Amino acid sequence: MATRAPQRSSFYTRDSGGEHENTPGEYVEWAIRTATEHGVRFTGTASQIEQMIRSNLHHEGDVFLDFGVKGNLLSRPALDAMLRTAEAEAAVSHVFIPRRDRLARPDDPSDGMQIENRLRRRGVTLVYMD
Repeated sequence: MATRAPQRSSFYTRDSGGEHENTPGEYVEWAIRTATEHGVRFTGTASQIEQMIRSNLHHEGDVFLDFGVKGNLLSRPALDAMLRTAEAEAAVSHVFIPRRDRLARPDDPSDGMQIENRLRRRGVTLVYMD
């Protein structure tokens, strides 16, 4: 599978319990550092995702957030928006996700792999913290 030339990145995370208000900001800080390492543009900020949590926003710019949404749901507002963006905009070459279980925690593990493969088939590089 060919990967897209490094250009722009998106960030996706999910918090099913909506109990980790501080962690999403730390994840965005990780995405900022990692975007620099990969040579891609990323416009998200820790204060942005904190405001998204307070305002119940799922998507703003390069940041996609499902806060208070269970991971076994395979259709979620921010996940769906991130997938549409990554598929429609060829400039999105990377998606930063803190951990694999933030992308999906499906009842059937192959469903999570299908989401990953959907992006990889389009040439998008998935980057996890681990």
